[in-house]
Amino acid sequence: SQIGIDLNLDNFLTESNGSMVVNPRFYCKAKKKLAHAQRVLSRRQRRAKKGGRNLRLAKNYQKQRLVVAKLHDKIRRQRNDFLQELSTALIKNHD
Repeated sequence: SQIGIDLNLDNFLTESNGSMVVNPRFYCKAKKKLAHAQRVLSRRQRRAKKGGRNLRLAKNYQKQRLVVAKLHDKIRRQRNDFLQELSTALIKNHD
């Protein structure tokens, strides 16, 4: 069986048989947590610079930098997983 795929802005994709796949919007869901973590990171950066410490040696800054990096990594992995699952399902169900 063959299928046509239309990528658009309202939803992630629409198949030629009429079914739609919604856009999961992983970034929008994690935006609040990410914004808070980045504010804390900025505060720790200001505090370290005010104290005259190098950012590489500021332990609290480095710990918070890892928290922000983990949140970005989580969003990236969620997006990749969604695309892998969707493409696998399309390939299994259609030629």
